[in-house]
Amino acid sequence: MHNIEEAYSLAWVKTACEHILGKNISQRTWRNCLRICGVQPYKREVMLKECCYLLGLIYLKRQNPFKKYSLSDVSLLPLD
Repeated sequence: MHNIEEAYSLAWVKTACEHILGKNISQRTWRNCLRICGVQPYKREVMLKECCYLLGLIYLKRQNPFKKYSLSDVSLLPLD
């Protein structure tokens, strides 16, 4: 079980997102994902909630790459 205050390296999160997507994520796309998920520019670490948002967003993008998603779409995903 992870501590809710634990920080995750953004580089690690990006690698995990690329694994979910099955391909590399361009810098432009990654910046867009960070913006959608409310991650401040130039941060190197994210908290668990932001990590989950990013992973969830990429999961949705894998399902439908052409749909525009927002944070409300991501926050509606079930966590179990």
